[in-house]
Amino acid sequence: MTNKQLYKLSLGFVLIALSFCFFYFQDNTMQDADITVESENQQGETAEPSEIYVDISGEVMTPGVFQLPANSRVFEAINKADGLTENANIDVINVVKILSDGEKIFIPSHDKTGNIKGLIPVNIISDDDAPIYVSITGEITVPSVVILNPDDRVKDAVDAAGGPTQEADMDRVNLAEKLVDEMNIFIPKKGGESNGTEKVNLNTASKLELQQLSGIGEVLAEEIVNYREKNGFFKKIEDIMKVPGIGQGKFENIIDDICIY
Repeated sequence: MTNKQLYKLSLGFVLIALSFCFFYFQDNTMQDADITVESENQQGETAEPSEIYVDISGEVMTPGVFQLPANSRVFEAINKADGLTENANIDVINVVKILSDGEKIFIPSHDKTGNIKGLIPVNIISDDDAPIYVSITGEITVPSVVILNPDDRVKDAVDAAGGPTQEADMDRVNLAEKLVDEMNIFIPKKGGESNGTEKVNLNTASKLELQQLSGIGEVLAEEIVNYREKNGFFKKIEDIMKVPGIGQGKFENIIDDICIY
């Protein structure tokens, strides 16, 4: 074999070795990149907290900061604080609202003895995997939190809470209204106000109660209820302008007459 042939043969081996090294290191580099990307993605995914902290004050037995499981509700924070004082006014509080981490809860008082003192009763009726939580207060035998099935109606909540008192004005309650999670039902007293205040609660008012608002007729009341059932409770009173037919002008006419809790 001549020197020229040896030279070509050696050059071939060198090229093969270089090709092998190139593909080997390129493959390892890509694998390292994949691992890095996967690691970054895992770090970027923020796990939801399993526990939350809330600060509760006002008319509760033991005000303070409490640790609760994620997705706990207001009534669970109240009970964690040893329940309500006799002056607590929960007719204006949505006790079944889901809490968020770092939330502040204030339980107001009124000048009469409340209808719940101590721990808030909880009545479990539902056999569904995804139950709904509603609170029922006012002229009801056992003011409480009731856990029901998604297809249940206001009548089911009333029955579960022992039925209305003799002073209840049931003509102002729509017993056929379908329940939604976080709903707050107030049973008014004969000759009394609709919900413990002079304001209409956008999240719990019936169609008839909504029509008491200036400029809100039967059609708009129906739209408000439909929006509420489809999208959940209003988070702030300004959200009423998301309802078809209610603009800035109508909102300004009713702003002093509405609330969300």
